Amino acid sequence: MLNISKSGNGQDRKGIQIQDPDRLKVFQEDVDVGPKLHCTYLDTSGRTTEELMESDWNQMFVFVLAKKCEEIAKTSRDPNRFAAIDWLECARDQVY
Repeated sequence: MLNISKSGNGQDRKGIQIQDPDRLKVFQEDVDVGPKLHCTYLDTSGRTTEELMESDWNQMFVFVLAKKCEEIAKTSRDPNRFAAIDWLECARDQVY
C-alpha cells in the first residue's frame, strides 16, 4: 500500500515521500534494495512530473508493479479475461 497523506484539500496534500532517504542512496548502489509492493514509497524529490518519471526508484517501482500485474493475469482461471495488455504502460499510467 502506498503511503499517501489524506486530505480533503488538494493544496494541503503532502504527497508520497520516501520515509528513509538513506534507502534511496543504498538503492543507487544496490538495485536489490529497491521498492517492494507492500508499504512502499515513491521518490518525490523531483520538481516536475518528468523528473519523477525519470527517478530510478520510481521506474523500478513501476516495473515491480507491472510484473505483479502480469503474474496475476497469467495465473487467472480465465485465460481470456485479460487481453494483450502492456502491463508496464498500464502501471506507469496508474502511478503518474
